[in-house]
Amino acid sequence: ERTPVMPPWLTEVLQKLDDPACFTQGLPELLRMTPYTQEHLTRSFRRYVHTTPTAYINQKRLNYAAALLADRSLAPAAVAQRAGFHNLSHFYHLFRQQYGCTPLQYSARYRDEQSAQSRCLAAISRRAERACAVYGAAAEGSSPMWETDFSGPVCLVIGSEGEGLGRLVRERCDFLVSIP
Repeated sequence: ERTPVMPPWLTEVLQKLDDPACFTQGLPELLRMTPYTQEHLTRSFRRYVHTTPTAYINQKRLNYAAALLADRSLAPAAVAQRAGFHNLSHFYHLFRQQYGCTPLQYSARYRDEQSAQSRCLAAISRRAERACAVYGAAAEGSSPMWETDFSGPVCLVIGSEGEGLGRLVRERCDFLVSIP
């Protein structure tokens, strides 16, 4: 079964949501960006993006927060606020669920890593700030690479032969695609 082609209006909305000024405003901003009802928007997200609008926005926020934490110039509470999380407990819960550690632990871990993986993470963070979708090629990818719509600005991350993508790199990708 082939994946349906995403409608142009949704592609445009997703491109706008790459901008932190949009995704930090949350679902209300998303609803202002389209003439469709929340129900129609949710159905379209589930069909074409395979997630809910809220989960998509939270993923964008978490990636942005992780990039801010890697910089180490902001405290976790300030990062949460800047990323659009107005409930610190909710931010910590989602962050721990996504990254397996607290924001402070993540920041310390990121600072301590001096490997090729940390340079790759920094490059991914820079690409994410430039409104570029980050795709990781991994065996556990949700859809085959050749069936994925790579329209718009894209950064493709491919791991080393035999080892694949590291856990942190895999977590920072917006999408995972499978390769043979």
